Amino acid sequence: MPTSCARPFLSYTEPTSTRRRPPLRTILNVDSTTLKEYALDPNGCWDVQARISDSNIERLVARRSFIGFAKKLCASPHGNHVLTRLIECSPPSDLVPIYEELIDHVRFICRHQYGSRVVERLIEHGNERVAGVFLDRIVRFAPELAIQRFGNYVVQCVLEHAPEQFRRRCTAMLLLHVDKLIATRRGVFVLRAAKDYCCDAKARATLEDVLDEDDVLFHHRT
Repeated sequence: MPTSCARPFLSYTEPTSTRRRPPLRTILNVDSTTLKEYALDPNGCWDVQARISDSNIERLVARRSFIGFAKKLCASPHGNHVLTRLIECSPPSDLVPIYEELIDHVRFICRHQYGSRVVERLIEHGNERVAGVFLDRIVRFAPELAIQRFGNYVVQCVLEHAPEQFRRRCTAMLLLHVDKLIATRRGVFVLRAAKDYCCDAKARATLEDVLDEDDVLFHHRT
């Protein structure tokens, strides 16, 4: 699936204006529309990231301004960096509106070049109480995502960073489709991640039997 058209809600049109925006020294006196424009701008996005990193109150303003705007940020080559910085600097409980906005589209966002980065940060910085339903959706589609260009990195992130119950379930789901996964290079790397971070002895033994690394990697070497 082409990343630029994974779904219409992830479409992105590069701004046509080449005018450089003035430096953003603070976002406390900036209206929501202007802040969103800065977040999508190739230069302005750096200013927004700096303000988010440096100030708790400006981080709060940004979170409120971006409610309902997360999908647009996911689709942007510049805005995705703003959203990931906001995720990295916020406590899990403050990320609930982002999870709620993205959850119904997570299958497709995981397949997107920029959206997948956002999902990885949500996995790394969330917790089971806040991100449980979100992780459940990803695990459900793990075999499909494991062989996709960007989705495979999301699955590997689940296997490394998600709470134990989701890592176990993800590994079990992958093992149900192991014949399909072992036939692709991306699938092999996902299975190796499942083995490396496995918290179930039986599943680890099965993965070790499946992954004769010399033969598998030779077969898929490009």
